[in-house]
Amino acid sequence: MAAEAADAGALLQPDIMREPIVWLASDASDKVSGRRFIAAKWNAALSAEQAAQASSPPAAWSSYAIRVFGRGAFTASPIHVTKV
Repeated sequence: MAAEAADAGALLQPDIMREPIVWLASDASDKVSGRRFIAAKWNAALSAEQAAQASSPPAAWSSYAIRVFGRGAFTASPIHVTKV
């Protein structure tokens, strides 16, 4: 299996998820939707909101939502959901 052949030292450690998870569980993330968070890009030197924005590309393409659902579909802005 490929997982068995992987060098354990090259794998990301689970504690890399600590700060993103704490932020996601906080009230600060209440209105965040349509984003995915890449823990490896979370910068602890930034404020939690800045780190979240810097490490969270859209989970999908907003133009796709407009094509499928038309104007008025919900799309993700950098850190919160907005209506188009």
